[in-house]
Amino acid sequence: MLSLKENGELAKLVERWWYERTECRHGDKPDPTRNELSLSNVAGIFYILIGGLLLALAVALLEFCYKSHTEATRAKVISKECNFIYFVIFTLS
Repeated sequence: MLSLKENGELAKLVERWWYERTECRHGDKPDPTRNELSLSNVAGIFYILIGGLLLALAVALLEFCYKSHTEATRAKVISKECNFIYFVIFTLS
């Protein structure tokens, strides 16, 4: 290993295996057709995230109402929280 380093063979091998075989071209000019990422380019990701958040909130609200309703019927008590939510949902739709 030491003799390869002293003779310069190790440097040649490093050059051949690390730099000549790469797909990246060193010193090439950047492609002018590529655009930078801007908000308009990645807006779809945020739309999907907001949609998922709204869906998760709706599912959590329905789960809360379901659990509240089952607990109220088991305890024979009227569930006031969900009655208000049902009233709002059905009057708005």
